[in-house]
Amino acid sequence: MEREEAIRVYLLDSDLQQLNILQRCVQQKEDFCCVGAGIDGRTLLYRLKDGLEIDLLICDMMLRDMDAVELLERLDELALPQLPRILVMLGRANSAVQDHLLSLGADLCLSRPCSMDTMFRRAKMLCGAGGLGLKVRIRRMLRQLGLIPNDSGYRYLIEALEIMVATEEPRAIVKDVYAEVARKENVTPVGVESSIRRMLWKIKEQNSELYQEMEALCKGEMSNARLLRLLADRQRSEIEQLEEEGC
Repeated sequence: MEREEAIRVYLLDSDLQQLNILQRCVQQKEDFCCVGAGIDGRTLLYRLKDGLEIDLLICDMMLRDMDAVELLERLDELALPQLPRILVMLGRANSAVQDHLLSLGADLCLSRPCSMDTMFRRAKMLCGAGGLGLKVRIRRMLRQLGLIPNDSGYRYLIEALEIMVATEEPRAIVKDVYAEVARKENVTPVGVESSIRRMLWKIKEQNSELYQEMEALCKGEMSNARLLRLLADRQRSEIEQLEEEGC
């Protein structure tokens, strides 16, 4: 039975035992409601085409009929009015695979083994329930740093930070992060780098109290790459703290 205002989640896992565990876990979560589950991606695609609305898709990397990469490509072809948040479970950490999944539209990749509590807390944060969503948190932090959203670099910076927070493995700033933002925005990596560099210099010029706190944590010169990593680390730490508090 669907609960009012609960996050509507669809579960995909080729392992029936794991799928049953996920379903039982959802049933115990007041903030989530399972609106479908299966071992193949084709059924989900048909149901979405027929009008099924979901807020969150939790998907195993390998399904019975396709992998998560093909599923994401097929989801894009559906041209839905709004895509659900997508969390992909990987068999092991692989930065190249994570990069590709995120470039295709995945919002978060987690590596197994991963506790169910951690998975659903991250999913809850991803959907913005029980607190602020990641994008909203980043915007709030940028306001504290003195930035206002009147430049394309502001949008690129938010997307770059979302990518860095969402992946577990360290990312090469220019080669991976900027390149992925460029693919999403249909611009060049050089343009992304230039725009974000302008935003980071504005942060330094504002010299806000929050920036001074971060600068105190930095050993040596505060390079742009180091500032980006500190911003991402701050968001990641807030999420981890909320997880520990059970929010």
